Amino acid sequence: FMQEPHELHWKVAKWILHYVRGTYADGIHYHGGVDIDLIGFTDSDWAGDLDHQKSTSGYSFSLGSGPISWSSKKQNAIAISSTEAEYRGAVNAATEAIWLQGILTEFGIHFRWPTIIYCDNMSTISICRNLVQHQQTKHIEIHMHFIRELIHDGIIDIQYIQTADQIADLFTKPFTEMKFLHLRSLLG
Repeated sequence: FMQEPHELHWKVAKWILHYVRGTYADGIHYHGGVDIDLIGFTDSDWAGDLDHQKSTSGYSFSLGSGPISWSSKKQNAIAISSTEAEYRGAVNAATEAIWLQGILTEFGIHFRWPTIIYCDNMSTISICRNLVQHQQTKHIEIHMHFIRELIHDGIIDIQYIQTADQIADLFTKPFTEMKFLHLRSLLG
């Protein structure tokens, strides 16, 4: 948007500055006595980029009581369905989960396996769990199907979460203040 700024971009930039001014005292808080589970959330919008129709994927991972890793990134390719956009986002989250598992293991931090990644799209969850390729999923690049093997091998699992509690939405969509504050409170 830096190359083709519009009025909408200016409004969003002003909103971000207003938000930062009002939240400078906020932070990430970690509390003892909490189970050390590595838990992820993944979500994508579909064709949310007004200029190029590309989707944005986001994820968040928490360890215990607070987030340790998060991302919001425009997808490289245009997704032809919301399920494909969500699947690409789930693959990004799975890749991050593998990296986090490795670093935590190297530090000697014990956590429960498999790492649960929450997704709010049932079609995406079905594709992730199904080891057979169908006509409906042929358009999704074959190299992305490694997520199925991760689930099969017990490295990760993907589970459903209601959209109302999908923390990764924070990284993919704009919200009303009430919805934003609710999701932010779920981060920890």
